[in-house]
Amino acid sequence: GNNHTMNVHATRAIMNSSAPVWDEEFDFPIGREETTEEIVGLRVTLYDTDGPTRSFQGSNDFLGGADLDLAGQKHARSVLHELELGGIITRKASSGRRPRLVIAITVYREVVPRPLPRPVILKTSLLRMSYVDKIFGTVVSAADLPNREMLGLSDPFCIVRAVMLSGKVQEIHRTSVIQNSLQPIWRETFQASFSEQDQPLLLLFDLWDEDDANKPLEEGGAQHLGSCAVPLLSAVEPAPRKRRLWLQGASQRHETRLNQNGVPRSAGSKMTPGAKLSRQRSSHGLKEDQRKKNVQRR
Repeated sequence: GNNHTMNVHATRAIMNSSAPVWDEEFDFPIGREETTEEIVGLRVTLYDTDGPTRSFQGSNDFLGGADLDLAGQKHARSVLHELELGGIITRKASSGRRPRLVIAITVYREVVPRPLPRPVILKTSLLRMSYVDKIFGTVVSAADLPNREMLGLSDPFCIVRAVMLSGKVQEIHRTSVIQNSLQPIWRETFQASFSEQDQPLLLLFDLWDEDDANKPLEEGGAQHLGSCAVPLLSAVEPAPRKRRLWLQGASQRHETRLNQNGVPRSAGSKMTPGAKLSRQRSSHGLKEDQRKKNVQRR
């Protein structure tokens, strides 16, 4: 009803066929929190793919499409629709019929109360405070990691950390090292508990290639493979329980990202205001000493 479109389902690719039969089921539940609008129709598009991959991008050859109006369909009644494909110039078959798509749709409707006005929701939300008590997660796997080794492949492991409200960074899990692999599979679970006084804001995932287990990371113990961050607010239900994250380079690590003054966080943390002030005083003292020497020479 709001003229917005959302991707619902992509079928598998059937190779070398002009009369494909998919027989695939899909569902698309709409939660009360997600929208107050009603789905009024479906748009179906067909593509000719060069491989078995599925995509919503429409990068393959377009074969046709059709729109299906769902506004008048009854609740919990399955209806078989035969849609005539359009959108491109097609040659008619010997039967005189244009290409068609057969799809069975069942719509389940629910009457929900009208949501409260936003000012009222804001006022009532201030009456209740919630905080993060525990975090549960699983580091499943990684794929297509860069190779940092001259001989063989990388030995990756993952460090999971939490960035707290106070600015503190707390390590909560470190996976095992997978030897000689760019496609590691861990499937390791982790959990962490937190207090009301200091709450987590971000989860950081840093992947490293182990070189020397006896050395710290920054002193040659490992080489950086990639990092990513997940805001905890985006992980609260009804967010999906599984998520695929894209790894970023070393410049996007939490320690190397720039602060509000344009200085890397690690460099900014090493220099306190007192240390900066003492450097200014020492420089001023050198200038005073140089002036005294010039006066004595004259």
